[in-house]
Amino acid sequence: MARYPHTRGSLKILSSYATLIAGERGTHSTGSPIADLQRDMPWAAEHYPDADAVLDEIHRIHHRIARLTEHAPMLVGTCECGGRIYRYPTRRGLTDQSWCNICDRLYLTQGEAA
Repeated sequence: MARYPHTRGSLKILSSYATLIAGERGTHSTGSPIADLQRDMPWAAEHYPDADAVLDEIHRIHHRIARLTEHAPMLVGTCECGGRIYRYPTRRGLTDQSWCNICDRLYLTQGEAA
C-alpha cells in the first residue's frame, strides 16, 4: 500500500462507515472494513437512513483506487459515431486495443483511436 498512499485515507473512510453501520445493525467487526461492508450493506440499503450517501462515497473511493492502480477504463479519444473510445483494464494492465462505448468499434492502435 506504500505505493498508493491515497488508499490509506480511503481505507479510513471505509472503516468509519463499516463501524457506524455495524453499530447500527448490531454486528461485530471482522477486522476488515471491506468484508464488514460487504456483509452489512445489503441490510443498510434497506434500513440505514444515509445508505445512498454511503454507497455514493464507496463508489467514488472505488473509482479513485481503480484509476490509481490502472484498473479503470482509460478514455483515449472520441469515435466517429460520437461515442467515447476506452482502453480497458486486464490483470496485466490496460489493453493495447481500444473500443467505442457506443458502436463497439475496435481500434487496434492508439494512433487509430487518437
